[in-house]
Amino acid sequence: MSTSMQTGVGPIQTGRRELHRYTLFSILVIAWMTCMLDRSAIAYGIIPMQKEFHLDPAAVGLVFSVFFWGYVLVSVPAGWLCDKIGSKKILVIAIVGFSVFTLGTGYAWSFASLIAVRFLFGIAEGPFPTAGQKAIAEYFPAQERVKASAIIQAATLFGNGAAPIIIVPLIVWIGWRAGFAAISVVGIIIAIVMWFSFHEVNRNAVGRGEGTGKRDIVKAPFRAVCKNVFLWKVVVMFFGCAVILWSFNSWMPMYFVKTRGVNIMKMSYMAFLPYGVSGLTTIASGWLLQGWFRGREKYFAALGMFGSVACLLYMYADSGLTVRGALICWNLVYIFKSFTYAAAFTLPHMFLPKEVIGTSVGMINTASMIAGSIAPLMLGIIIKYSSYNVAFMVLSGFGVLSMLAALSINKKETSVNFASAAAAGAQRG
Repeated sequence: MSTSMQTGVGPIQTGRRELHRYTLFSILVIAWMTCMLDRSAIAYGIIPMQKEFHLDPAAVGLVFSVFFWGYVLVSVPAGWLCDKIGSKKILVIAIVGFSVFTLGTGYAWSFASLIAVRFLFGIAEGPFPTAGQKAIAEYFPAQERVKASAIIQAATLFGNGAAPIIIVPLIVWIGWRAGFAAISVVGIIIAIVMWFSFHEVNRNAVGRGEGTGKRDIVKAPFRAVCKNVFLWKVVVMFFGCAVILWSFNSWMPMYFVKTRGVNIMKMSYMAFLPYGVSGLTTIASGWLLQGWFRGREKYFAALGMFGSVACLLYMYADSGLTVRGALICWNLVYIFKSFTYAAAFTLPHMFLPKEVIGTSVGMINTASMIAGSIAPLMLGIIIKYSSYNVAFMVLSGFGVLSMLAALSINKKETSVNFASAAAAGAQRG
């Protein structure tokens, strides 16, 4: 029997709902790319900032890392709140917040003010990825969520790739301060569009209550989710992957400009390649995880980290690495880590209840932010007192950690005990 017959909804109305759903998804993809553009702009803006504020590598690392310190504070609470009230309000507030602090970055007048703005930027942006993943769980049926999540993660990478192409010319033409002000406007526009577009799907949530005209938000059993062994293994897997990700996102532009002598404009176009290729790989990974690698997800994720570790060790060992060789390795690291990256955010959609997606993704995203709070500063200190080659070797160790965590994943550990959580709540009451 067709879905429209089961729910009493005609094919025309069903078609309109489908069209509206994918329109909202398109807005969400654009919002995600804008979020990554605003976040990633600092990796290129820091090059002139370093000269103006007289920053050494350790100070630069602190500028990168302090963003994630603020982010970590709100990621899990934001996921829990999304499971309570839904995603729309959280998304809009986050977009307005990170747009305001993108503007504020351009008004920093000292190293201390830059640190303060970046910390507040992290707090403002922290809820966005979690709310975005929750929106997928709310607006898409279960069979479509893995692919939708993969496309969203690819949008993250495309946004990172667009950052150098957009922000570097702005820095060259109008200066870094005006450049940050210019890109902040985009987020405000998207927040307005999202506020007036997302209400219909919220009233007709996919899943429980579909076709009833009511939202059915189930309170997330936070303590039960925190006891889920499967989720913790995904968290550790993604943490190791994210250390590599945030280290490369933060330091590779500086590596090519300062160490390899590449012109900043040329570097901006070079930087698009690893993000663009990785974005396409992430989309393909979503399809592979639902197809040939269905039931073999942990091997797919481990394969990604194995490839990344091999490339990092090559970058460490080859003292005569050319600019072209370094660029090839950068691309390969991003291609391989995309396997693990895609798996981390699709596994919850595949094996955990919809009611806990916000909390689960919040925990995974928090692991990423903890990695981001450590990795750039760690690399800054290593680079200051040693070299990039040693930094590449250290990063390979985190890749091994991620690979081992992936191989330890057991799908028999995916259950979330709603009944126990409810009973515990009743006893407390």
